[in-house]
Amino acid sequence: ADGSVMAWTVEEKARRALPMGGTKQAHQGPVHAIDVDETQGTAVSVGQDGCVRFWSWKGNQLVHVHVEQGHDAAATDVDVWAEEHTAVSVARDGTAVVWD
Repeated sequence: ADGSVMAWTVEEKARRALPMGGTKQAHQGPVHAIDVDETQGTAVSVGQDGCVRFWSWKGNQLVHVHVEQGHDAAATDVDVWAEEHTAVSVARDGTAVVWD
């Protein structure tokens, strides 16, 4: 696990890495979860490094928008609530963080 965030299109049935602000490396270590808000064209990823990264779709490219060091241990899951413009991340340090 090199910390990359990858995406693929179901129609093409071919997995491909998307350019992300000049690098495909998203996290230091494995990416544990990513959730997409299709209505807003955004995504949030969490990983071994405890960071929470916010992304935006520009055409067929995923562009890095913002990063937060949200946890003191590996972040293990994230859920985006599109209607609330909110995301919640959880980590192995026992914390849950609400992002708005």
